[in-house]
Amino acid sequence: YEGHFYLGNYYFLQKDYESAEVSFKKAQGINTEVIAYHERTASYINLAIVKLEQGKTKEAIALLEKAKRYGDPRFTKAIILMLAQIKHGKQ
Repeated sequence: YEGHFYLGNYYFLQKDYESAEVSFKKAQGINTEVIAYHERTASYINLAIVKLEQGKTKEAIALLEKAKRYGDPRFTKAIILMLAQIKHGKQ
């Protein structure tokens, strides 16, 4: 999961949004048979940023809402701020 997360970041910086999306989605997966570091909340946030870059605001909002609902509480304030900025057109 961690490898896909960082690979998604690489693709994002290269502006290869399709590959970034694939990697971030793989980083969100769950395999109960593998012990691995898993930053699922951040992968949802990063995928939301990819969607914003693609002009897919509704999808970005949905991903951030999902991250807020199911994610790490340490990210809640940042997610709320991001949602507010998107909804007020300050992307």
